[in-house]
Amino acid sequence: MKILAWMIRAAFLDPRIARQAVLDKAGNGAAIGAFALSMAPAWLYLLLAGNPYLYNSIYHAMIISTVIVSIAGMVATIFILAMLSKGLLGVRLGAGQLMRALAYAQGAAVLGFIPILGILIRLWTIPTSIAAIREISGAGTAKAIVFIVIGGAVTIVAMMLLSPILMRTLVRF
Repeated sequence: MKILAWMIRAAFLDPRIARQAVLDKAGNGAAIGAFALSMAPAWLYLLLAGNPYLYNSIYHAMIISTVIVSIAGMVATIFILAMLSKGLLGVRLGAGQLMRALAYAQGAAVLGFIPILGILIRLWTIPTSIAAIREISGAGTAKAIVFIVIGGAVTIVAMMLLSPILMRTLVRF
């Protein structure tokens, strides 16, 4: 319940959540749970909204690759942002610190399954992520925005590179 409560508070821009998450060195498991909760609606939507006539190996490969690629994209983003944090924000943030702070900032994504409105709700994770970065780094809004934009670009590139490779591999099986 603590995970969901923190996600809700972070979605309402409570700055204490990012600070508490960063200071909770034993909170990596809970942060991973928060990321899983935020990604689960999109994965579930993909599973349920699929074409019933396409339930074959390609469809299953698509679902599996989406889950794997979204996790890999998140991991790549966290580690690259951790490496860039000193140069961009002026403070060295570890991968664990970033993961814990950004995990709860994704709280609004839990409602991302709602048709049409879900897309707008998922967009709310951008300002919550910016607020989390500002809070844990002490950087200004402009630097936090640049940091999050770079993180988004890394995620997109990682997903674009991994998706075709993984799909091709999974379809062979």
